[in-house]
Order: sequence, then structure tokens, then C-alpha cells
Amino acid sequence: MKRYRFWRGLAAALSVLLAMALSFTAVADVWEGSISMFLNVETGSTTGEAETRYESRYGELNADNLEKLKADIDDFITEEMEEGAVLLSNNGVLPLPETGLRISLFGTAAYDTVYKDHSAGADPDPKRLVSLKDAFENIGYSVNETLYNAYANGPAKRSSADNGQATIGEQPVSFYTSDIVSSFSDYQDAAIVVFARIGGEGFDLNLSDSDGVPQLALHDSEKELLDFIAANGFDRIIVLINAGFTMEVHELAEHDVDACMWIGLPGLTGCQGVANLISGKVSPSGRTVDTYAINSLSAPAIRNFGDFQFVNQSDLSYVINAESIYVGYKYYETRYEDTVLGTGNAASAVGSSTGEAWNYTDEVLYPFGYGLSYTSFSQELISCDYDEAADTFTLLVKVENTGDKAGKDVVEVYLQSPYSDYDRENLVEKASIQLVGFNKSKELAPGESEEITVTVDRYLCASYDGNNAKGYILSPGDYYLAIGSDAHDALNNVLAAKGYTTVDGMTSEGDAAKTAKWTVDNLDVTSYRNSASTGEEVTNVFSGEYAIDINDFYDAPVVTYLTRQDWEGTWPRTYSGLEASQALLDATNSYTYVKSPDAKSLSDVTMGVNFQYATESRPYTTPITLYDTFDWEYDDPRWADFIDQLPLEYLVLAIDNNTGLKALPEIGKPVTRDADGPNGYTFNYNLNGKSLSKASLYGCQMLAGSSWNPEILKKFGDFYAEECLYTRGNEVFGPGLNLHRTPYSGRNFEYFSEDSIFTYLAGAIESEAMQAKGLISAPKHFCANDQEKNRSGLCTFMTEQRIRQECMKGFEGSVTKAKAGGLMGMMGRIGAHADMVCRPLLMQVLRGEWGFTGSIITDAGGQENSYQPTVDCIAAGTDQFCLISRSSVMLKAIQDTDDGDLAEILKEVNHRYYYTRSHSNLANQIGKSVVISNQVPWWKVALYVIDSVLFAGFAAAVALYCVSAYRKKKKA
Repeated sequence: MKRYRFWRGLAAALSVLLAMALSFTAVADVWEGSISMFLNVETGSTTGEAETRYESRYGELNADNLEKLKADIDDFITEEMEEGAVLLSNNGVLPLPETGLRISLFGTAAYDTVYKDHSAGADPDPKRLVSLKDAFENIGYSVNETLYNAYANGPAKRSSADNGQATIGEQPVSFYTSDIVSSFSDYQDAAIVVFARIGGEGFDLNLSDSDGVPQLALHDSEKELLDFIAANGFDRIIVLINAGFTMEVHELAEHDVDACMWIGLPGLTGCQGVANLISGKVSPSGRTVDTYAINSLSAPAIRNFGDFQFVNQSDLSYVINAESIYVGYKYYETRYEDTVLGTGNAASAVGSSTGEAWNYTDEVLYPFGYGLSYTSFSQELISCDYDEAADTFTLLVKVENTGDKAGKDVVEVYLQSPYSDYDRENLVEKASIQLVGFNKSKELAPGESEEITVTVDRYLCASYDGNNAKGYILSPGDYYLAIGSDAHDALNNVLAAKGYTTVDGMTSEGDAAKTAKWTVDNLDVTSYRNSASTGEEVTNVFSGEYAIDINDFYDAPVVTYLTRQDWEGTWPRTYSGLEASQALLDATNSYTYVKSPDAKSLSDVTMGVNFQYATESRPYTTPITLYDTFDWEYDDPRWADFIDQLPLEYLVLAIDNNTGLKALPEIGKPVTRDADGPNGYTFNYNLNGKSLSKASLYGCQMLAGSSWNPEILKKFGDFYAEECLYTRGNEVFGPGLNLHRTPYSGRNFEYFSEDSIFTYLAGAIESEAMQAKGLISAPKHFCANDQEKNRSGLCTFMTEQRIRQECMKGFEGSVTKAKAGGLMGMMGRIGAHADMVCRPLLMQVLRGEWGFTGSIITDAGGQENSYQPTVDCIAAGTDQFCLISRSSVMLKAIQDTDDGDLAEILKEVNHRYYYTRSHSNLANQIGKSVVISNQVPWWKVALYVIDSVLFAGFAAAVALYCVSAYRKKKKA
């Protein structure tokens, strides 16, 4: 009886353990790539002599050259900070002396600095990380150890908004004990105070956090800290803003703060750049990429940002871009001009932060493109010439250092297009000022000057008319190109050229000499009717079932979009509690693919020609291998022969991307590695199959953009691509090219700016540098991922002008100018239609108008779901699914329906995939004599062993249970 009970209990226990182990193994198989990446395990191998198609400038890929590369990248990340940090205010206290100071670092973030936010990509390598304390000590400053160490065990802890309301984690004044206070006297040369904010993937910042105030506002604990510091005898108080966001900093002056500098997220060695800036080793030259509003909740987009569900469909979320094109400075500066002109009810109290008449100086602290230096500069517009053949303007600007310290200056070029009667009649919205180009000087010594050119594509001066012409237009009237120290200064220069002065309400006198005017006599609807990339007609595509204007789903309009014709009457209300119409609900159905009645049969589709499965003695079984395709252009007819070799079971493999794809020895394709992210690659360095240290964590994308320096952006992409020769990374999901629609979007740090054309220009530079060295650049998240709340399945509604000029524009440069080989979509919807099944977006605009020939991958959407259905995504133009396997779903769908048309679509997916790969650094692993193979990672072997042992134990326990039961019965 005892044996019977023992074996029965053991069998039951082992059955539970076996079920758990098998379930875990099944899940691990799905996430094999991610697990192997996390454990830094190789999943394939190559033997033989490969041909190096993309050379590293450091020479052979070996340990010594890797160390040289890492050292140069560390220097670059320091330089990125030196060029990107923005000096917001300075009463003359900065720069501090270069060496010898005894300083105190205040604020939780002085110790617990935010080097990166909550997102995928590289993490800091502790061996290379430079803290603020390290950085200041490296330049010869002494840092208050007592204070610094106290923060390590401080009771207040910073938390993000992903689990509710965020806490900034600043210590209360009671935290500073008498021992800490007594340490100040020896380190009182300066107080450097660090304030931080955090965001991340899947959550936004709180409009009201745990302290009951906007997360980006200055909190009471921070104000009290500043007052405490001043009360304890510190005469020099400097605040550093450690955040990939724009904080409200207008109150700093009320608390004896002498200077404020935004430093973003510094990455590995950016803190050294901070110390170099504070000490004057380098003069600041960064510029803001967002408007610093006095009230961060004052922008019209805030009215419709956050958590909204349809009342009759509670699991369906939405957000409405009722602000139209008026995001960031396009709102503040346009409303400012209209107050000067006295038009559009701009001076109304509606939307005013004070409750009184709207006034620019009550709303904006630091304009877009603003930044201080330790020296001063003058700029002179020497000439502005139009090249009709190239359709470009070239501005020549003389920059002179008029101060007494060396430094760099930024040349910012802006456009004002006319707001004509035609625009008013057809609701073509126009910003008063729009960035169209930028460049940066070299370091200029006092008295030194440089002539800098900025080239502007006239195409960027066009506006999209979604109501009448249904295409890009040049309205009749006067166009002004202007330089200025920031967007507001440039607008004042334009207003001066138009005859306005401070008597009319301008904040300062402008300089008409810094503008150039050109005129369009008649409405031009033809210049940009067709794409310069493909010749395809550029016209409205987002209508009908693919409508993006929510009003199209109702009998009468439910939303009024903001227009500068009437700031008061069209100011956005908060559109909560809407009821989804049946037409809208029908459009959310992503399962729309239906086999055509006259579709081919699979037997009519050419697949598997001369294909044999690889064996150890016969690794390549096809006449054409990937090695042969390196020099083929996309439209080379030989691609059809290459793709025809693949059987259906191999064609479906191309849609899976779990941090890459396994090797396919039959066609000579090695294991591929694809990963995040915009601020650093996820995979480790790798030499000879051995995983080494972490790849580099760069300063955040927003910091790189704030440099306003094409050379910094180019270096960013180039160093990233160099690293991927060592990580063996083939594709990066980056750069991030969405917009800072509001200051509160959780991933603003991954994106460049609030401005679409700045993003267009900066993204193209970075993507082009990556592609040049064989790294596939896959910008993300195409194309309206402007908030993280409810991002899975979120319906985003807007006008066609908004999506063309704002959401898509930032991606256009990387695709048409840089020829990016990849693109990552978003998890939400364009209008009511899921992004990754939106055929007009993917096939008509992206592939048709822009000529994109690369692979489109989804964001990580998990298993089959209603907004990323496998068959429908592939049929609509998507190529791959991120971090999940959908190949078995696709294979079954094609075989069960005998759908030859779907098989043909799948062949084109493979065409795009293999074309992109053969023109990437993957070619460095391929050669005529190279033998490619897959290998089972050790952790899978361990799982199989565990499963086998548990199964054997379970089987033995069941057998012995049966024997004991038989004996028990026989004895009875």
C-alpha cells in the first residue's frame, strides 16, 4: 500500500512538472531568438573564407581594433553631449573655472542618473560608463562624497508611470542630516543640481502625477531643495535637466538658480561632455528641438492626448489629432503672428494659460531652435540663389564669432509660405514659420568667421491640400526664406520684411536683411503632383474604408479641426465619450483578405525549382545562392529565378523575425541578426563566435538631434554601423522618426523633434550613414505612434494634410533620400484601419510614391490578433512579424485554400527580403567556399534534456505505480 501511494504521488507530481516543462519549451521555441540574444548565444556558424564587402575603417575585425573602435565611440558620445546639450539660461556664472573647484552634486539624479529610458536596445556597460561624479573628478574637481553617498540610500525612489502615477523620487529637505549639511562648507564652490524625468515604451508621462501636478512641472520637493541650497550659502547654483523631455523650467529663476542646461540622456560617456561644458573646456552649441512652453499643458494637442474609449466599444481606444498641423512651434509661432496681424481671433482668451488675452510671452519661455553659448555670434545672409534644374535654394550665410571665447554656431533656415485666400477657402493650414534647413559652423575663434551654405529643397516649401487639389501645392503669394537664432527670431525677421514693428505687438524688432523673398504668381498644383522618386501621382488615398478623418464615418461632422482662421471658434475640445458608428466599427475589422474567385492554384505557381534539402556533404542545393545576388539591382530579372528555387515551406520562413532568421544552407544564407534600437544595439560584440561585452549606449536620439549638426548625425549612424560589423547585426530598428506631438509622449527621447521637416532631414542623414556601411536602417514607428497609452490597436484620426505633412514626412527623407532598407510599423491604427494592413499607406504611398523596396516589419505584436492578422498583413504589404513566428499560420492558410495569388505575394515578400539582405553587411559572411549551418543553442539542449529526464521519470513512476497497483489487487 505504501509503494502504491508513493508511486501514484510521484507520477502525479512528475506529470505536473513535465506539463510545465513542455509548456515552457513550447514558449521558448517561439521566443528562441530573443532568449538566445538575451543569453548571448550563437545559433549558427559559418566556415570558410568570406568576402568582405563592407570594410571597417579600423581594418581586420579583431580584439585590438574593437578596443580602438570602443575608445573612439566613447569619445564620440562625449562629443554628442558637448554639441547637443542646450544651455537654456545663464546669468554669467557659467562657465566655471576649468579645474580645482570643490563642488556638491545635489538631486537624486546626481547619483541615480538616467543614462537611458525604459526601452529596448543597448544597456550601459559598467566598465565604460562615466558617472557625473567621475566626469567632474576627471577634469580636476573635487566632489562632496558625503552628500553623494547619502543619495545611494535615500528613502525616496523614482518610479515611472507604467504602473500608475509617477514619482520623481526627489528627497525631502528632512533627508539632509546635520552630517550632510556640515559637509557643504568644504564643497561650496558650486551646487550642481540634477533633476530627472523618465518615460518609456508602453507608457506616457502623467499629466498629473503622484504629487498632483504635471510630471514635467517643477515639483515642490525640487523647489524646496533649491531654496535649501541657497539658504546654505551656495552662491552658484546650476541645474541640469536629465530627461529626454522638455520640463517646465520657468520657475527656476525664482529660486536663485544661476544657470540651467538640458543634458538629455547621456549614454555611456555623455556625462564627461557635461563636465567639459560646465567647466568651459567646450562652449555649448546645442539648440532646442522642442518648444519650452511655460505651461506644458497649453498646446492644443494636449486636449486630445491620453486615454479615450468609444462608449459602445470599451475595448477600442482612439485619439483625435484635432490640432491639425499646429504642433509645437507651429502652433505658438503661428498664433503669435496672428496676434500681431490682428487676425483669426488669435488674442482670444481661449487656450490662454493665464485666462486673459493670449500673449506669446505668457506662453513660450524658449522657442524651437533656441540655445545659448559662452560667446556671441553675428549672422549675415549673403545670398539666396535658386537652381531651377535642381529645384533648390542655396543660402550663403556668413557667421562671425563676435565674443571672446571659441564656439560653434547653428545656421537655421525657415520658410514662411503665404496664407492665401485659396488656403482659407479650402482649409489648407499654414504655419507662420517652418524649418526647412540647417547647418553648423566649425569651432570659430574670437573674431573668426566662416561662410556656410544651406541647401533647401523647394519641395519642402509645398503644402498638402487634402480638400480641393488633393495633392501638394504652392499657393499664390510671397514666400520668405529667413535665417534666425531660433524659430521666433526668424519669424520676427519675416514680419520686419513685411513692414511690422514692435508698435504692432512684436516681441522685438526683426531684421529684414536676414530674409529673401520669392513669389508664386498663380496657384501651382502641378510641380509636385507626381513623385520625384517614382513618377507616381501623389494624391489623397486615405478615404472610404481607409478613411483617417473620423468625420467620414458619420452622417454629420463630430470633430472640428483647428484652423488659424478662427483660433477661438475652432479651439479643440476634448473629444471623450464618442460613440463609434457602425461604419467605423466595420473599418476596424482587419480580417479583410478574401481569395479571388479567379486566383491561381498553387500548382500554377513556380516554386521549388531544382530545390533539394541541404545535407552535411551538400550544403548548397540551388544553382543560385545569395552570394550570386550581391550586385543585382532590385528590378533585375534574375531575382525571379532565385526566388523560384524556394519551395513554399521556405518562402513562408521570410515573414518570421525573432531577432533575425535562422540560416538557410540550401541557398547560402547565414543566420541574420536584427534588433533595436535608436540609442544602441541590443546584441553584444562578437568575435569568432564568442560573445563579448555590450554594444555602446549612445546619448538619446533627441540629444543627437539637439546638436543641429549634420556631422554629428552622420557620425552617429557611421559608428553604429561600424559596431554592427562586430555585433554581426544586419538591421537596426531605428532611427526613431515619430514626432513629439506633446511633451508627454513616453518615447520622445527615441525621436528627434516636434518638427516633421527637422526629422525628415536628421533621419535621412543618420539612415544614409548606416546604409553606407551595410547596416539596414529600419526607421520606426511608421507612421503615427505619437503616444504610448493604448498603443496596441489605438485608432488615430486626423486630416490628410496632417498625415502627409506631419506624421509621414519625417520618414520620407530616410526612404527617398537615404534609401533605408527597412521600416518598422506601429501597433496602432491609421484612422480605424490597422497600420500593418493599411494598403494605401504601405503600397500606394510607401512603395508606390516613395519607391521603397525594403522590408516592412511590424512592431512586436505577439501572436495572431485582430489588428495584426497574419494573412491580411502580408497581403497589404507588410513583410515580417517582430519577435514572433507566424510562418506556420501563413503556410496553413495558403495550403488550406490553395491560394496561388497569396503564394505570389509571398514570393514578392521574399524578393524584398533577400534583395535587402544581399545589399547589407550580411554579405561579409558569404563566399563561394563558405559553409553555413544552424546550431542548436545550449539552453535548448538543456531544455530537451530536462524534458526527457522528466518524461523518463514520469514513465517509470507510472510503470511502477501500475506494478504496485497490480500487486495490491492480487494480494487483496
